[in-house]
Amino acid sequence: MTRRQVGTVGRQVWCLGLLAALVCAQPRPAHGFFGKVGSEFQINTYTPGNHSYPRVESDSSGGFLVVWADYQAPRSDVDGQRYTSSGATVGTEFQVNTYTGFAYGPALAFSSAGPGAFLVVWSDFRNPEGDIFGQIVVGSSPAVPGDTKLNTDTNNDRDSDVAILNDGSGVIVWDTGSGDGDLRGVFAQRRSSLGSPLGTEFQVNTYTVGYQFLPKVASLTDGGFTVVWESEHQGGAEAGIFGQRYDSTGGRFGTEFQVNTYTPGGDYEPAVASDPNGGFVVVWKESSSGYAVRGQRYDSAGAARGTEFTVASSTHQVYSVDVTSDSTGGFVIVWGIAGQSNPDVQGQRYDSGGSPLGTQFAVSNNTGARGQPSVAADVSGGFVVTWVEYSSQHAIVGQRFADTSLCPDTPASGCRTAGKSLLIIKNDADDTKDKLIWKWLKGQSTTEMEFGDPTTTRTYALCVYDSSGRLLAAEVPPDATKWANLSYKDSSGAAAGIQKIILKPGASNDAKILVKGKGANLPDPTLGSLPTPITVQMVNSETSLCFEGTYNASDVIKNDATQLKAKSES
Repeated sequence: MTRRQVGTVGRQVWCLGLLAALVCAQPRPAHGFFGKVGSEFQINTYTPGNHSYPRVESDSSGGFLVVWADYQAPRSDVDGQRYTSSGATVGTEFQVNTYTGFAYGPALAFSSAGPGAFLVVWSDFRNPEGDIFGQIVVGSSPAVPGDTKLNTDTNNDRDSDVAILNDGSGVIVWDTGSGDGDLRGVFAQRRSSLGSPLGTEFQVNTYTVGYQFLPKVASLTDGGFTVVWESEHQGGAEAGIFGQRYDSTGGRFGTEFQVNTYTPGGDYEPAVASDPNGGFVVVWKESSSGYAVRGQRYDSAGAARGTEFTVASSTHQVYSVDVTSDSTGGFVIVWGIAGQSNPDVQGQRYDSGGSPLGTQFAVSNNTGARGQPSVAADVSGGFVVTWVEYSSQHAIVGQRFADTSLCPDTPASGCRTAGKSLLIIKNDADDTKDKLIWKWLKGQSTTEMEFGDPTTTRTYALCVYDSSGRLLAAEVPPDATKWANLSYKDSSGAAAGIQKIILKPGASNDAKILVKGKGANLPDPTLGSLPTPITVQMVNSETSLCFEGTYNASDVIKNDATQLKAKSES
């Protein structure tokens, strides 16, 4: 399924299965270390046959549900597995659909029907022409016997997606054969929080020539929703990405619009996620002279924010793009890369301004082929990715990601202070010119033994906070080739941009710390009129010992979008 952001929405129920998302407040995003939590894990426990098309969605507690198609020739069913926020399984693998043998291509959304329920929808071929069915999952099993048919027509309906709206109602989208007067069109049906249809199913696409298909939907903070889809030979030589917004009553908001602006090649298979400010981001795969993952952000009025951007480019085919966003407006994009000896799954994080956080990352470190990724943000600011491992039986595999920084979300207590300290952070449009300086001078008594051994065992981290939370986390792991006599030097700034650290033990008013960093590897905090006090702390991985500099409003010399400079002297 395409993700909606985890945010504050209504809480109502309809008994058949469509319902509201819960309130899921997330912390301020960390501009520090994001990494894997534990090892990747196999999700399906029943191994015969082929398992494919996994989709994942999180709940209000940080847990998540994974559903996938389980093909046991000649039948296909939708199976699921529930997890807690710690990644532990809840119950065992279960079958979602009641009527067996003809279900595939699942999608899901979190809802408030019972404690932590999900609505799962899928394409179902008990009718050879194809229909869209749904089922509520509460805990680790379907809520009621029997599946609910969600479409009215019977004209080869498939490729469904679902979103839960602010008032507890929901919207289901799919594509259908000849319903719009030509080959395929995009249709939708709204349902109330009690499960009753709100009006009749309706056609989404305005342009009807050829194929309009593979729709995705995301709810918006104003109670409306956005649908995007792929359209054949519309606005370009091959295929393009198009969208339509709707208001909270289900009425069209504006007209159908083209998402992609680069048209020489083909643009395919979109995904969409909304943000907490009423906007949304659309991503898709593109092929022209090569292959790429592209994206476009929109504001709450539906106007494009900036221009179309390239997430990744490759000489190998890109496929299966997905996106999730959190309540801060940041988002994560994942995609598969084919055409290599071992197809892989890659990812890229972005902040709320649309700037990349770090570099592209491999979802799995294991060898072997993998693809069909899905991603969902959780309430702690992390996310989980699922994919297909292309073994002989196509296993469903997952990996959790989270902020793994040593820096806590809020400043630690009991840190050693200094008589003088200086902080400079420069965030230039050219990342190679970014700069970080922190001086902790005339500090409290600290011995060489207390500083520990950063050559082999101790990681140091510099943590920067304003009054609302953490701004920056920069870590330097132990490294005997770069540390010598409590001094660290690395002109490349490979570890979070840090090039120099000096830890000088001494008696009271004699101990000092110096940290300098520069370049594109430095974390990119969002600067500009930051609320004071500003707190800087150096912490380590082995003890509770920490060192602190605090800067009140009177200590701040510069506090604009490109530079923060503060000096404290007591």
